[in-house]
Amino acid sequence: MSDAVDVDELQTWLEDGYASSVRTAYLILGNRPDAEDAVQESFLRAWKFRDSLATGSSFKPWLYRVVVNTCNSKLAKRFRTVIDDVPMTIWTTSP
Repeated sequence: MSDAVDVDELQTWLEDGYASSVRTAYLILGNRPDAEDAVQESFLRAWKFRDSLATGSSFKPWLYRVVVNTCNSKLAKRFRTVIDDVPMTIWTTSP
């Protein structure tokens, strides 16, 4: 595949999926900056692994799944960060 075809394909991906991907990520993450960051990361992941999309498969559901998985990973990381910041005395003190 030539670079020109790749650029055209990527542009089509962005035009077709960016706005709905940001909306989905916003609903999951709760703020626009994190949503846009997640979508950028999702598009990079999707682009990197685009050959894993089976021939004849629908692009939008596949991209949606990549976006949701990326958002879930960000939420899990956010949760781990919050738990790590809680002092151990809260967890070990008995009433």
